[in-house]
Amino acid sequence: MNTKKLRGKDGELYITYKNVRFATAERFTAELIERTTFDNAQKLGTVVVGTGYKAFLRLNDVTVSDDISVKQIIDDMNNGTMPDLAFHGKYRCRNDMAERIVFRACELTGEIDIIGLAAGSVWDLDLVINDLTDDHIEKFMTHGN
Repeated sequence: MNTKKLRGKDGELYITYKNVRFATAERFTAELIERTTFDNAQKLGTVVVGTGYKAFLRLNDVTVSDDISVKQIIDDMNNGTMPDLAFHGKYRCRNDMAERIVFRACELTGEIDIIGLAAGSVWDLDLVINDLTDDHIEKFMTHGN
């Protein structure tokens, strides 16, 4: 299992919900986990079946800026629908240039305490990235550590 990470900290990290910017983050770590699956065929030995990827996102010091979006998120969660969030970030490449990355279809993972969540609230978020593209994987492989 191979893991690559991208990190960003620059004040230009933000989260949108239904295309509305509702929160900013101070830092992020995106982690790509590569999983190779094997098939133990009796006559052929071990055969590589394929490689799959899973990506996770950790946002630190997220500050809520839009109460309306928070209310929509809470209403959706109360109705059994996990919110579909998008993360827009910037990270430094090895050549010290900055590059933009956008992860769409991100879902909250684990437990989240929504009591008292309002504009000005600061918290950390863990997300799973459901819309992982070949371009994302290339950025992890090229610039990740």
